[in-house]
Amino acid sequence: SLKDSILALMSPIIIIGGIVGGFVTPTEASLIAVLYSMFIGMAIFRTVNMKKFVELLTDTARLSSIVLFAVGTAAIYAWVLSYYKIPAFLVSIVGALTTSPSVMLLLVVGVFLIVGMFIDAVPAIIIFAPLLKPLADNVGVNPLHFAVVGCVALAYGLITPPYGLCLLITSEIAGINCMTPLKEVAAFLGVMMLVLLLMIFIPDVTLLIPKIFMPDLFQA
Repeated sequence: SLKDSILALMSPIIIIGGIVGGFVTPTEASLIAVLYSMFIGMAIFRTVNMKKFVELLTDTARLSSIVLFAVGTAAIYAWVLSYYKIPAFLVSIVGALTTSPSVMLLLVVGVFLIVGMFIDAVPAIIIFAPLLKPLADNVGVNPLHFAVVGCVALAYGLITPPYGLCLLITSEIAGINCMTPLKEVAAFLGVMMLVLLLMIFIPDVTLLIPKIFMPDLFQA
């Protein structure tokens, strides 16, 4: 199986290696990975012919339009919230409830976990990150810590119903009902929750490596 899949496994290596190595931006890495996958599918494995290629382009355009529409409308909503100073209002209300960074991050994670069950990650970030960031700043949460914890919390929502995007896609590929694998998925959810709690209460789980390699980010 490894021998048969080695060429396909190069795709995530291109994406992650290119970004981490500083050779390409995330956008460029995705483009290279798509071109590489297209070449492998059409020239090596020969599982994609021209007709199938056109169908894939059509599906890509349809799915991308949905995501971009959601992102666009979310951006408008975020602008309206900012215009009416909703973040400042939330800071004054919620900021009076706690001054603990850990408690505030628990509130942030709670919001993202609930939101992530019903909204895709990108619109959720655009809508709620501008609201929650001032709250985190108000109690002294490091911006990098806030960003990583928020992303992990939203990733949690990708595999939880009713709108677990990754759960829906993988279930469709496997040809099963999306509720069928929930028992097995629960084990992963438990581990992810443990990781989230460790990240919240032990900030160096997130910040230790950046502190070593990017100390300038943490200078006052």
